[in-house]
Amino acid sequence: DPSGKSISAGRLGRSAAGYADLTPQDVAVLVGANPMVAHGSPPILLVDPVKRLKQARANGLKLIVIDPRRTETANNADLLLQPYPGEDVAILGGMIRIILSEGWEDRAFCADYVGEQGIAALRAAVEPLTPDYVEARAGLEPGQLFDAIALFARDSRVGGVHTATGLCMAPFSNLAQHLAETINILCGRYLREGEAVHQMDPLAPRYPVHAEVMAPGRNWEEGGPSRIRGMYQMFGERPTGTLTDEILIPGKDRIRALILDGSNPLTSLPDQRKAAQAMAALDLLVSIDPWRTPSTHFAHYILPPRMHYERADLQWNPPGMNMFPG
Repeated sequence: DPSGKSISAGRLGRSAAGYADLTPQDVAVLVGANPMVAHGSPPILLVDPVKRLKQARANGLKLIVIDPRRTETANNADLLLQPYPGEDVAILGGMIRIILSEGWEDRAFCADYVGEQGIAALRAAVEPLTPDYVEARAGLEPGQLFDAIALFARDSRVGGVHTATGLCMAPFSNLAQHLAETINILCGRYLREGEAVHQMDPLAPRYPVHAEVMAPGRNWEEGGPSRIRGMYQMFGERPTGTLTDEILIPGKDRIRALILDGSNPLTSLPDQRKAAQAMAALDLLVSIDPWRTPSTHFAHYILPPRMHYERADLQWNPPGMNMFPG
């Protein structure tokens, strides 16, 4: 769902060591995230988020939440910014401008991994995003932008900016995620050599973790553009928004068979009538699903799988992400 995170990593690179676990953090910024309900926002607050967040705040964690809605998580924030929806880019860019103008960046980290030329280009790009402009555009109270980033970048040393689907499904989500990670880079908010590394999955084999940068790689360009609107791939897949045209428009490489693995295009794709027309036009449609859905109505074969808790081998262990508390 948050494809902007992969785009950002492909443009910027990422830290092989990942972020600090929640326990040692003295600050956390959550943008478009409500982990107290969603159990989301990797790498923090996936497991027992209510208890762990209350414990962290009792130990001194300062929580900054940026969300148009006063969520359950926002009710526990030390600072809550409630902007107009879709203004994440302006807010995050404005925060970057303040960091650079006030000299709050981690200069040693930036010297090693960014360089003077990169900092200069970034400074020029965010120059128009003055606090007055951002606050007026985003509907924030005067001084809120400065107070939030001062607490994060000036007054705190451990903790990062974390995002979830509220940001990643909003307008300009790729750029917004890019800017959120840029703040983490400017302030050097990653694990360093000698710091405790979190074993993410006790059932998975251990592997060495190094405090190093993994180079960017625009892997979405590897498969080349598709025949429909020239779209590129993510995770080896084309955007689902082009699926109906891939099925219905004649031509070379037209999709004639489809396997749905727990997917329900009739309710998840835009334009349900067109989606139904596309499913009906297939020569073969196989649906793997424990339930009947609007999409299984068009299936030639329905294969019912076991449910998640009927299997013991389903593990999720993405590198650099702390999935379970220490």
